Order: sequence, then structure tokens, then C-alpha cells
Amino acid sequence: MQLPRNKAVVTKSIVLGKIASVFGYAIAGIFLLFAIAMISEDIFGTIFFAVMMAPGILLIILGTRIKGRVKRFKHYVNLISFLGITSIEELAAKTGKPFLFVRKDLQIMINKKFFSYAEINVFTNEINIGRGTVPPQQAGSAVEHLCNSCGAKAIAPVGTQVICEYCGSLVG
Repeated sequence: MQLPRNKAVVTKSIVLGKIASVFGYAIAGIFLLFAIAMISEDIFGTIFFAVMMAPGILLIILGTRIKGRVKRFKHYVNLISFLGITSIEELAAKTGKPFLFVRKDLQIMINKKFFSYAEINVFTNEINIGRGTVPPQQAGSAVEHLCNSCGAKAIAPVGTQVICEYCGSLVG
């Protein structure tokens, strides 16, 4: 079974963040050890190995940013799904981040396909998440499900599956 595109994007981001961090720490650590070993012998060797640590440090920063974005995505999904907060101002207040940071962060996540069927309404400063269902909802008793991928709640009639409006995974 093929993963929905945005679930794959989130999974890829998690893996990429971890790989970047691991390689970053390995590269920086190796060159740091060489730089320390060269301190007493050759100042130019020390400088060379210190400069060679830069790619490792950049990978650490990249990995940290990616992992932070995924963590914020999951937090946004919880606030939107469970508390029903769609106002970017309220999301900013709940996360303790500036309004412009949250709006830009949400837009980056939408552009990177973290959210399915999402857009930011610049007039109302709200995030609008559309709904996709498979098959169309029918009348009858509904059951609340939790998405296994992102933890969002979804309500579906008994015996049907719903596509998570946040990450695009099948729920139900």
C-alpha cells in the first residue's frame, strides 16, 4: 500500500532530521577530536580541522530545524483537531510563538505538503483545512477515530473510512 503523499512527507522529514543530526554529530565529533589532537602540534592543522567541523555543525542545525518543524506540526494538529482552534492568533498564543512566526510556519508546512487540503485565509487569519472522505459520508451512527499517523481526531460513520484532514492517512 502506498502512503498518502503528506504522510510520506512527514515520515520523510522525521527520518531526514534524524539522519542529518546523526551525521552532523559524527562529522563534527571526528573533526573536533582531530582539532584537539593537533592543538599542541600545529596551529594550522587545528584551524583546518576546526573549519572541517562546519559541515557537521550545519547538519546538526538542519536536523534540529527539521525535527522541530515536525514537532510543531504535531502540536498544531492537536490544537486544531482537539481544541478546534483555527485562528492563527490563538494558535500563536497557545504555542507561545509570535503571530508572524506561526503564520509563516503554517504556510511552510502547507507548501511542504505536511497538511492535506489546507490554506491560510489572509483576511480572517485562519487556517482552513478541507475534508476528504472515502467513501462519501452516509447517514447513520458515527464513531470518533484517532489518526494513527498524527493523532488528530476524525468522525466517520460506522463501517467507513475517512481520510485524515491533517495528514491524509486513512482513518477508521
